[in-house]
Amino acid sequence: MRRVLQRAAATAGLLPVVLGLAAVPATAATPAAVPTAVPTAVRAVLPLVHFKHVRLPLSGTIAGTTENIAVTGTLDVRVRTLAGGNDIDVQVVSRLINTTGRGLTSGRTYRFLGTDTERTEFPPNPIRLTFEPTFLEFPPTPIIPPVPIKFLTLNVSLAGDGSIGAVAATVNGGGGGST
Repeated sequence: MRRVLQRAAATAGLLPVVLGLAAVPATAATPAAVPTAVPTAVRAVLPLVHFKHVRLPLSGTIAGTTENIAVTGTLDVRVRTLAGGNDIDVQVVSRLINTTGRGLTSGRTYRFLGTDTERTEFPPNPIRLTFEPTFLEFPPTPIIPPVPIKFLTLNVSLAGDGSIGAVAATVNGGGGGST
């Protein structure tokens, strides 16, 4: 990211300003030690970054690999957008926290772990992105290896400038959380 900014600023001849190496004349109203605002020309070159971090409660019933499972836990979601040029780069990282389930038939405990990263680009228009992250289901029997499973839908609303609106998650076949 830093190299992209430096390359863009160097192209525009603004690298000394971006790095804070340019001499800023001191005046009576602005001492030399006080940083000044970023010049308009630099703002036009720099990409715009937005970030949102939410934790969503999860609950619902899913179809596991061996039986239906009542799942509860938390989904940690981090959304970052980088708006620059003619498109907006989006990165969504979703991670399960303390997510477990109880088998509806057997009553046994299942664990769900994992982190999923999604990346996409879109033209600068308002948009709603939908992802189905993949996590791991750990059956109660330690002999059986974990199985990849997709059991929730993650929705992210973005404005045309890349600013992040609502982030919501729904357990497929059950309730979910949103913010």
